[in-house]
Amino acid sequence: MPPGWTQSAWRRSLFDSYGGGAYVPTYSSLGAYVLAGTGGHGHPDNIHAVVFDFATASWVLLPCANAATDKGPGVYALADTNGAPLLEVAGTEVPAPPHPYATLAYSPDGPRGSVIYVSRAATVAESRTSTWAHRFDLSTRTWSRYGTDAVNVNSAGTESSSVWDAARDRWWLFPRALHYASRQAYLDRTDGTWRYTEPGPAVPSASTGPIPRYMLHDGCILRNTGPDHGLWLFDPDDAGAGWHRLQVSGTLPDGRTRWARYSDGRWYAYQGRGAEGNTLTRITPPADGRFGTWIVDSVALSGESMPPTSGYTTPAQTSHYTRFFYAEALDVLCWIPGADRSVYLIRPPYA
Repeated sequence: MPPGWTQSAWRRSLFDSYGGGAYVPTYSSLGAYVLAGTGGHGHPDNIHAVVFDFATASWVLLPCANAATDKGPGVYALADTNGAPLLEVAGTEVPAPPHPYATLAYSPDGPRGSVIYVSRAATVAESRTSTWAHRFDLSTRTWSRYGTDAVNVNSAGTESSSVWDAARDRWWLFPRALHYASRQAYLDRTDGTWRYTEPGPAVPSASTGPIPRYMLHDGCILRNTGPDHGLWLFDPDDAGAGWHRLQVSGTLPDGRTRWARYSDGRWYAYQGRGAEGNTLTRITPPADGRFGTWIVDSVALSGESMPPTSGYTTPAQTSHYTRFFYAEALDVLCWIPGADRSVYLIRPPYA
């Protein structure tokens, strides 16, 4: 951790600031999980990056190389920045740390890849939203402003989610209150411009759920709003059709759970709150994702017992957001509980 931090403050910034990081397959031969620019709204503000490198099985600190003022583990105020919509530390392009939620994503830019905040929310002591993207280059260890414009404010905000779409070379951004966004926003990597799909039917406000999660499935976007509000699909190639509620057999995981797709074609979910132990929720997609039935069941893992997430305050904060994911170079699911706990590699049974 950086000088001047306590272990409790560092743990809180990384693993208990409402959010997570992103898997970067290009960082090393086996890829890495990256947390960067964490904190936000009263949490200890960290402008650096910390990386779990699968090639060395170790954590590495990547200190920010273009920071004029490092307040960590203190808190940035609005007066310390250049104001909205950029909300950068004054005199730099370093973004004031946000609650990450699920807005930090992989970017293929740079020799080792990067991570990008396609938007930020709950930044600075006054809790402000930035509608501009910022990228952290893992080779140069520098933050920089990304893109040519700001995203529509209805697409950003607290509990927003980003999804990297490699086939279309873009990042999608979905707000928690999706019923306010009839057009879906994406940041086009080819020219750094925000664009929007054609408008579609508004989703019912009741379907928003507590904190929905978004995943990319065969070129479409999955939206999990939990057992009560259902599973939804959006096809960017048919954007005018809007969101379609899917047929589900079984009980969906909590809407705060972001799934990971394994090489067997199934999705897996792990809430990591202790109650499920070594049991994963398994979601088997149908051949026809839109009109078939998605099967939800569970699978028990052998091997070591996995601990719950290190989050320790409210249920929203003990949601790990993105720390359960697929590490493609190793062909494993990965669980990062956080703090001083080990990293767990998971191969679910193929039965």
